[in-house]
Amino acid sequence: MMIPADLAAATEYTDAARLPFAEVTRPWGTIYTKLLSVSRVSNTLVSIQKLKAGLELPKHHHSGSVHAYTFEGAWRYKEYDWIARAGSYVYEAPGTNHSLQVLEDVTALFVVQGAFIYFDEAGKVTSFSDPMTVVEDCRRALAQQGIAFPEEVIRD
Repeated sequence: MMIPADLAAATEYTDAARLPFAEVTRPWGTIYTKLLSVSRVSNTLVSIQKLKAGLELPKHHHSGSVHAYTFEGAWRYKEYDWIARAGSYVYEAPGTNHSLQVLEDVTALFVVQGAFIYFDEAGKVTSFSDPMTVVEDCRRALAQQGIAFPEEVIRD
């Protein structure tokens, strides 16, 4: 079956193996982020994350959906009774709130649409991130690592 030229032109390929991991330090710990694709238009970020055992993200709100596939390790949300392990898929509906806890060193693929809004136990907003703030964080981290930011991951 032939693919129409307009659709073929819209298809992009990335050799993910050659993309770097940015060592991004947050108040709660270090996250290793390999950006695969970022869309300004759909406000979507696709990345591979490496998270160390013991890392805990503060409670946060997702303004959009999240899809996660775990390649290795184990993680959970404190608010739920399941544990994501190698081979598991997690879907998070827009509007969910939870606190991520890494039980074993994790490598996972995340597709995130929209913003993360972090807040403390009292419900006060403490920070915010979205695909473009993550890009800037990765850009700074890679510069500190002496690595050029892979501009081709920004799709539109």
